[in-house]
Amino acid sequence: MSSVRRSCQLALSTSKFTPHLNNVSRRPFSQSSACERGTLPLFHEPSTPELATILTTINRRVLLPLHLTKDQAKLVYKLENKTKLEAEPIEITLGDVTYPLEHLNVNKDIPPRWPTVKKVVDLSKTDNDWENVVRMMEGFHDAGKLFKPSWKEMIVNKLADAGQYQLMFRTAQRAAVTGLRLDNPSLIKTVFATLEWRALNSNWDAQETKKALILAEQFTELLEDDEHMGRKVTVTTGDVRASPFTIALLLELAAARAKKHTGGNDVDGKVARYSTRLLQATKQDEFLTATLPDMIKVVTTPIEPQEAVQKTAGLVRDAKMAMRDLTRLWTAIRVAKEVLGSQMPMPADADKLENELRTELQNAEQALKALDELSQHRFKQTMTGLTKFIGLLKAV
Repeated sequence: MSSVRRSCQLALSTSKFTPHLNNVSRRPFSQSSACERGTLPLFHEPSTPELATILTTINRRVLLPLHLTKDQAKLVYKLENKTKLEAEPIEITLGDVTYPLEHLNVNKDIPPRWPTVKKVVDLSKTDNDWENVVRMMEGFHDAGKLFKPSWKEMIVNKLADAGQYQLMFRTAQRAAVTGLRLDNPSLIKTVFATLEWRALNSNWDAQETKKALILAEQFTELLEDDEHMGRKVTVTTGDVRASPFTIALLLELAAARAKKHTGGNDVDGKVARYSTRLLQATKQDEFLTATLPDMIKVVTTPIEPQEAVQKTAGLVRDAKMAMRDLTRLWTAIRVAKEVLGSQMPMPADADKLENELRTELQNAEQALKALDELSQHRFKQTMTGLTKFIGLLKAV
């Protein structure tokens, strides 16, 4: 553990954008259990002064107070100690970062967590910035403040938009310190959707499709780790690991790659392997008799506007997600059949499922048009993204 007294090193690797402190005498705080409990993130140099200021604020006014003992907290939060702290600053070191304690008004000086986190993510541009996003996650996790699943999904989407796929994977690998545990179905779906979009958005470029497949396979293996889904010894009903929709994404990528970039040949056997897995998975958990019919109903039944806007928005969101899942499943089976031909495993099951999905997706087109009109009218949104997604899959 670093010594408690150090020259006032701020939590940035360089001081290029760091606000200077007044040249006043300082006294060290005695070694304490708080210093032993946690650390503050040491950030890389951010790309802008604004980011530097926000990251420093997070460390000084959000994370540092979470590590204080009761006595230290009294010094920081009681107004009567403000003058004393300004006259004789007390330094405290957590990990490799040292700050002077400062008086904080809990109603004014501590920034709201979610808007601050989101702003860091929104302003990030460079590799260092994105590394800092992960270090920020580590800082909150170390302080015992876990991110909501929706926050994690936002960060995953932003990392993917920035092309930071390897960083996203490393962050999940280090879930014990970053908090990015893949144990939430919605988060897992978000991760895999970003990988699929990597291939789709490149118009199935050879290298991008290959990289997307490799990462999808790596994430699939990672799900079995104890920090993620591996804590569940047995695969239970509804487990995302055994879901046909999860396996369909792997098959879709493998089949598209084989069709477009390996002469239509299953050179590594992945198309056959994932086809078998997928078709076997459809025999489990009442998928064909309950899950699939229910999802088809979601995309083929017109949505009636509800009195509560949020309820209507939820129905629209569910319909869009179901449409993506069903289109992906149909595409995976369709393209796999083209690649494997007579070698397609469980051919009768594959034919039946493909034909059913084709028919129901055609029936869903009218519902999709109505959904587009409803989205534009009620939420000022369009179905452009979903339409593009479906078009790219049909083009395989």
